[in-house]
Amino acid sequence: MATTQVPRLSTRKARWFSIALALLFPVAQIGLIIRPWPLSPMAEVAFAVIFLVAMALGLAVMIGTPGWRREAKGALDEREAIETARALSLSYRIMGLLLMAFTLWYGLATRGNSLGLPEPGTMLVVLLLINMLWLQLILPSAILAWNTPVDEED
Repeated sequence: MATTQVPRLSTRKARWFSIALALLFPVAQIGLIIRPWPLSPMAEVAFAVIFLVAMALGLAVMIGTPGWRREAKGALDEREAIETARALSLSYRIMGLLLMAFTLWYGLATRGNSLGLPEPGTMLVVLLLINMLWLQLILPSAILAWNTPVDEED
């Protein structure tokens, strides 16, 4: 008999981790990759630690919530299956809209640029694509964490 696994993270922790990830990951990338200012060695270490913490939080959210796990057929009840399908559908729609916006911005900024958009550098384009890939992986779990009611035990 297949049973549903209980998420490893509590709902409250998954929510806090997803908020911290959303704040720390861009800060670390700005400091380590974009570097709008010269960094001292201590600042580089600090940004590297922030980046590693953000990566650990991302992995915890992905693995510790039900959004990333594959369940055996019949392991989820009807409500859980509907919530999972909704989270996946919403994440694909969000990613599709982001990809369309990115493609439109890139096309307008590099072809003629009559709107005065800043021309994207190679590093910025790569960074945005990497962020979109991470978002695609984390989004279903984060959506499920925010849609799951918080238990009294949490």
